[in-house]
Amino acid sequence: MAQGAKERKTANEFLEFLVKRADVEGEEVRKRIEELINGGKSKGAFADARQAKDVEFGWGSQTVKSAVKINDVETWIEGESEKSKLRILVRAEVDGVKGESTFTFFRGFRDEVLSYTYARAGAPAAAGKTPRGSRPW
Repeated sequence: MAQGAKERKTANEFLEFLVKRADVEGEEVRKRIEELINGGKSKGAFADARQAKDVEFGWGSQTVKSAVKINDVETWIEGESEKSKLRILVRAEVDGVKGESTFTFFRGFRDEVLSYTYARAGAPAAAGKTPRGSRPW
């Protein structure tokens, strides 16, 4: 089981525990827990990482549509103290082509949050999405 799936399972188990505990504590506590959970859901806090969505984006003078599906998300910390980095690995499909990218976040010299990711050339989906009469480079 991937780390992201484990985290979601653990979070769901914890929510179930809170609801059961709230039932024991009484009506007022149960209502408050339900309000908190519903508030989180309305903000997307409990969204499953396996989301599928059709997206449109501009490419030159044309609009391109793609089907995007996020399969898994993993997070971890590398390093210690001031030099630590947050890494987020996203596995996804764009129009049926699978890929993954790692996003890295860290603190700069002025305590600002900076990030980077590597872009790869030659993705199979890029050639299929090139608008006619133009070149992707």
